Amino acid sequence: MKKRFTTLFAAALICSCVAWGQQTLTIPEPVKMSAPAWNGKVKPGVGVKTIMLKCIGQKYAEPTIYLDKWREEKGLELTYKYKDAGNERVPAKYNGLELNSEFTGGDYPIYVYGDTYDVNQTVMIITDRECQNVKYSIDLSSWAHGPKELVDPEYTRISVGYAMVENGILYIGHWHRTFADSSQGKNGYITAIDLATMKQLWTTLPLTCNSSFDITGNSIVCGYGFTDEPDFVYVVDKTTGKRKQTIKVLNGPDDIVVKGKRVYVRTYSYDYLFTFK
Repeated sequence: MKKRFTTLFAAALICSCVAWGQQTLTIPEPVKMSAPAWNGKVKPGVGVKTIMLKCIGQKYAEPTIYLDKWREEKGLELTYKYKDAGNERVPAKYNGLELNSEFTGGDYPIYVYGDTYDVNQTVMIITDRECQNVKYSIDLSSWAHGPKELVDPEYTRISVGYAMVENGILYIGHWHRTFADSSQGKNGYITAIDLATMKQLWTTLPLTCNSSFDITGNSIVCGYGFTDEPDFVYVVDKTTGKRKQTIKVLNGPDDIVVKGKRVYVRTYSYDYLFTFK
């Protein structure tokens, strides 16, 4: 089913950590992160109990790139920003790279730098909530390309699509924005990183996530889909990276939010509402 090449664009967010009249943050030398496991690398074992989603609503929604408006209409907090990211404290550039995305859905704000808008994102910084200090600085340049690419690498360049920190673990959704066949299926992941050790804990199987995601309890709710590819919502065990539930949807998920006991999913042209116990 059809899914647009670029998702979650034209978002608007007032950052929760505005610090007027203060000096720009100093970014320490980033810690270089090794490439993720392109075939996926989940933790062994049964993991923990996760939620089970039940669909209670589905309706057609006119396709739009303005997903910030969708969140506003649903009364959902906006936790990403791809345009005009940052504030007075966050440098607009780092070593020639431009600040091009911001994620505020977790414990700390996350900012990502790249050479162009939403492409070739290579440096991520995580600040404290007040944007007074940079807590972590990470070099993700080794994540930019998978092991095999069948088309122009510019089209299969993998970028950070969404990210959040919870309880010392950084969860990064990373994918490229064209057909999975262009990289022999090596696309659409979430990788978990222990910020205390900077070690990768797990990487989901490919084709698990190219949407925003949200966390509730031990569960990550995410989705994957693209034009003429299968489209699913997944519940992932956040302790192992394993898929625990797979739900077929009519086209590719773009934006996913958990609010209370409900999960709101916006796909290319449908609104879904799920509940769980």
